[in-house]
Amino acid sequence: MLSRSGYDIPESDISIYPLEITIQKDPISCGLFALNAISHHYLQQNSPLLESSVLSLARYRMEIALELLQEGAVS
Repeated sequence: MLSRSGYDIPESDISIYPLEITIQKDPISCGLFALNAISHHYLQQNSPLLESSVLSLARYRMEIALELLQEGAVS
């Protein structure tokens, strides 16, 4: 497998770990669940797994937007 740098990286050097996830019930929130699973894996106490309710997903989207605005990433 080639990395972005163009160097060959043997697949045996890539570690794969199962992550705890929430079951996704809609066809459009996979990015939120992926981000949440990674966040939960590394920051379990500060990042609980999402609920798959509409309200929970809307709240998580707002939290991400507010963090981006506070960091000045969005102008």
